[in-house]
Amino acid sequence: MWAGFRRILIWCLVTLGLTTFLLFACTVIVPEWRYHFFKLLSRSWDSFAEAEGSSTLGLVSNWIYTLLVFGITLLIIWSSHGWKAVMQHWQKEIVTALRVAIVVSLLVYGPVFVWQAIKTVFNDHAQLIAANAKLRLVNSALVDPKTRDGEIFRLKQEIADLRKGRSPIPTQYPSAQSPPQDPLAIIRIASQKQVASADADLPYGLEIVLTTSKDISPTAMKIIFSGPVGRMYGHPPGQIYSEAQGGILASDRRAILVQWQSPPFSVTEPVVITVYSKSHVDPQKVESLPFNFPYPVGYLVNQTN
Repeated sequence: MWAGFRRILIWCLVTLGLTTFLLFACTVIVPEWRYHFFKLLSRSWDSFAEAEGSSTLGLVSNWIYTLLVFGITLLIIWSSHGWKAVMQHWQKEIVTALRVAIVVSLLVYGPVFVWQAIKTVFNDHAQLIAANAKLRLVNSALVDPKTRDGEIFRLKQEIADLRKGRSPIPTQYPSAQSPPQDPLAIIRIASQKQVASADADLPYGLEIVLTTSKDISPTAMKIIFSGPVGRMYGHPPGQIYSEAQGGILASDRRAILVQWQSPPFSVTEPVVITVYSKSHVDPQKVESLPFNFPYPVGYLVNQTN
């Protein structure tokens, strides 16, 4: 039984060793793989040394110390008893001690190093996801052909003001240079329900409740509906808001924009927004935007502050 188990174990170890050798050979041969492989090893080693509360010099010094002990021991035996005694001690004691030292080092340090390598790969992956999310958020603030009419309207108004001798109202327009919100914060529609409307021209009312996965400050978002919106009200309950602005996007009345400087949009305090329309609409998507207060005149209609 033990003989069969031993053969299976040896076969598994040989297979694992060959696989590891082939992977290592590929990383050495392919230049792109080689660069990333050795960079991964370097970062994993740094994390390993930090986890051990030491440094590369400290870890190497331990092995240098051990080898010096073995070397000086052999030198003393040689000077006292001759070369034959050295060979006897080498075969009986020194080799055994070296094997034990290597095995114990692998058992103690091996799992720590492997764990730090896995941790390094995970951290790289998490950083890549965060960077991609941040890039998507920045790209979402770039000029969209659907909102281009709003930009043209704003520019025409500023030109008209200049021709009349008036200075245009200084504004900030959403751009890729605006500081983005936390890319890991996710705004969700927690619930929605139909509400009564007192306006005969906008008989359909819809109340939506928004929540966030992380606290956000300042807050800016765009909510896109399935059809045109006639009027909107935003009222996070029980709060007084600074630099708050909301309204329907002039170039696309299916979208509303809401933003405020403070207090933060908290995970414990939902935001309630009510919209009224001529026909039934449903919220389709919520997008985070850079905070830019105030929006230019004419960019939003039916504004609420």
